[in-house]
Amino acid sequence: MKLLLISPERKRDKKEPFLFKFGFLNLPYIAAVTPDEWEIEMIDEFITPITGKEQADLVALTAQTPVAPRAYKIAEIFRKRGIPVVMGGVHASLLPYEAKKYVDSVIIGEGEKIWHSVLDDFKRGELKPFYRQNGFIDLNDLPIPRRDLFKKNGYLPLKLIETTRGCPHHCDFCEVSRFFGYRYRTRSLDKIKEELDLLFPKREGIDLRKKLLSFISKDFANNDQTRYILNTLEEIHFSHGAYPSIQVNRFNVHIEH
Repeated sequence: MKLLLISPERKRDKKEPFLFKFGFLNLPYIAAVTPDEWEIEMIDEFITPITGKEQADLVALTAQTPVAPRAYKIAEIFRKRGIPVVMGGVHASLLPYEAKKYVDSVIIGEGEKIWHSVLDDFKRGELKPFYRQNGFIDLNDLPIPRRDLFKKNGYLPLKLIETTRGCPHHCDFCEVSRFFGYRYRTRSLDKIKEELDLLFPKREGIDLRKKLLSFISKDFANNDQTRYILNTLEEIHFSHGAYPSIQVNRFNVHIEH
């Protein structure tokens, strides 16, 4: 069986700059919890537009609100060919009944823990209209995301790593807190170090740790793990970036990065 994971991309004006050319980790995490019996292809439309001729037994979409119309169009293309489509992500989770008009099944909330149920039901021909993650998952239970499914060219030359999910702020313009929870959920330092070692293994004669790294955690500098992570990065000579708030100044450390 073949699973096709798709990250849609909206049409952009040729003059419109697009700086965030990152390989995001939402679909690689879903791929990582997919059983080995599945052949997996992942398409990021920022790199490779969908033709509608791709082969698959099941299609899975993720989309934030700006690209939801494109996700619905892609779903229509594959459903016309008789290929079931499931959709998850922030937009589908916040507007599941809207999304259900265009797809066969909607995943509400974080998908990693309930993905096996989706696939099992699909194999039995009993795909449910909705799957809901009750509560939030333990980030330490997550496997290493399948970065090997990214195309090799087209992205900025840096690696992304997730150290937390959630945010305690209640910004009315932001949907992240509603989706991931109004608190920080953290990964253990051991898990973070394990993933860093896989991303940047030391090789004899060449220190591949001297690479670019970006933290996709929301408000990276506003949680108690930050000082320990920064100390670790300083020890192994990473060039790194993140998205801290002004509250970074509450740490009694000197940050030059």
